[in-house]
Amino acid sequence: MKKTAILTLTLAMILGAGGAWAGMSLLSVSPRVDYVAPSDLDGTIGVGAVVDVGALTPMFGLAFTADYWSSNLSGYDGWDLSDFALGARSRYNLVIDNPAFVPYFTAGLALHFFSWDLPEAVTGLPGYSASVDDSETKLGLDLGGGLDFNNNMFIEARYRVVSDVDQFTIGGGFSFNLGN
Repeated sequence: MKKTAILTLTLAMILGAGGAWAGMSLLSVSPRVDYVAPSDLDGTIGVGAVVDVGALTPMFGLAFTADYWSSNLSGYDGWDLSDFALGARSRYNLVIDNPAFVPYFTAGLALHFFSWDLPEAVTGLPGYSASVDDSETKLGLDLGGGLDFNNNMFIEARYRVVSDVDQFTIGGGFSFNLGN
């Protein structure tokens, strides 16, 4: 029930743009690589993509994101946590005089699909002979900013507020323009 409510709320917020969808189209796809520093876990490399679908208003654009990373807990062999996140975010470009790059801010929501594995040695329970695998879905808030270099390369930093597993990421990638 909780997962359905979160998914419904997220879809309602995305579709709430109303008439703004009329001018939307697939503008670019941007694969990226990030250094991810999740709270209480070792830092790791993550991969992801941003799909730009156009402007909601003249000042704000809309993009969809997909990200994945996996890490382990320091000092515990075999304890793994992975996060696959799907989200939507709005982007606000700052207007500056330098045509070489455009600074921007982003904010959005993402569904995080966490999966973890605790091997038998980590659980430490007497007589317990099986590993523990589980998963959980959480809603997170994404806040960030970056620099877009002539619409073909970008660098950005983000902070993802997700209960128990907040994440700081820094990374970049290349944009492949598909539309106008």
